[in-house]
Amino acid sequence: DEIKSEIRSTKFETIAYKIQRTDFMWGRELKYGETVNVKLLRLAKKEAGKWEGKVHEKWVVKGKTGQLENPLHHFPHQRIGEFLQEINFYTDIRARELFDRNVKTYWWSIILYPKAKFIINYLVYQGFRDGLPGLVFALMMSFHSFLVRAKLWLLWKKQ
Repeated sequence: DEIKSEIRSTKFETIAYKIQRTDFMWGRELKYGETVNVKLLRLAKKEAGKWEGKVHEKWVVKGKTGQLENPLHHFPHQRIGEFLQEINFYTDIRARELFDRNVKTYWWSIILYPKAKFIINYLVYQGFRDGLPGLVFALMMSFHSFLVRAKLWLLWKKQ
């Protein structure tokens, strides 16, 4: 209803809309952590722009954008095994994308970046307030960062 109403009221002046994403883990809404303020461009005229990137793609559009009030409910990684399979797949793609862009990584960033990611996610963004799901989410996102950098380092070693 909100989408229909918005399209009618703007007379197509607005070509794209961002939508607030609300993440859930194990049936519980995550109210803290890195994903709490994510707004994604997810509704636009088909010809309004193009997708950029291979992982965590962004839809880049030219023209007036708006924001919808109702959130998009996102249910990623509801099982640990599912998460591990997905990040193994996506970290391969992301590491290759960075390698192809000539991005380098170093041994210390493989260790320090994931630790910093955890501290920011769990402490600074207060993921601890989401209880066990917040802890697991912070650990998983930190592990994701570790895998991207480790796989990128291995790609450079093969060079």
